[in-house]
Amino acid sequence: MGRFCSQVLALVTLLLILDDSGVCFGRNLTSTCSEREREALLQLRQSLGDPSRLLSSWKGQDCCKWEGVTCDRVYAHIIELRFPSFIEDRKRFSPAGELSYSFLHLKYLRHLDLS
Repeated sequence: MGRFCSQVLALVTLLLILDDSGVCFGRNLTSTCSEREREALLQLRQSLGDPSRLLSSWKGQDCCKWEGVTCDRVYAHIIELRFPSFIEDRKRFSPAGELSYSFLHLKYLRHLDLS
């Protein structure tokens, strides 16, 4: 019986540690994206240009809330970028510049939609 109790205690302790780290229940403890990733997006916006102002939501500290940006739910890393082809008022996203090297700072990016 003593061995069973110590195993249960070890399991409960492990679950509490995982819960505190946010891993167990998928909570986002990092409420905003990292400063480095945010700066990378701002550099990207600047290098592309945005004459139609479709990236005007890209401001503020929490880039996970910016239009077209999707972040990982646990660590708030940017995992997806979608540049809109059209929005409600039918403006077309037409970048006027080049892609910047700031993409190198988006290490967790898994999907890029430029359509």
